Amino acid sequence: GQMPLGLELLAGSMSGVVQTLFSSPKEMLMLQMQLASQSARSGGASVAAAVSPAAIIQKLGLRGLYKGASATALREVPFAAIYFTCYSRL
Repeated sequence: GQMPLGLELLAGSMSGVVQTLFSSPKEMLMLQMQLASQSARSGGASVAAAVSPAAIIQKLGLRGLYKGASATALREVPFAAIYFTCYSRL
């Protein structure tokens, strides 16, 4: 049988929350690496030294890696709820 609609939406939403826990720091790290790379190129510095993930993590800390997580959640949670519900009912 099929799960009730509300339960499917809840399950999809929860997967969006978990997705946010992993994708938000990854996106912040990628963004910071891109910014550091552009800055190094314009300044003539070594790009490899400017984009060290460990240095960025040390600079931002755990809290800084999750800055903007609410915006990511606003994107991921509704998408996952709708996607998983539609996919299971096809």
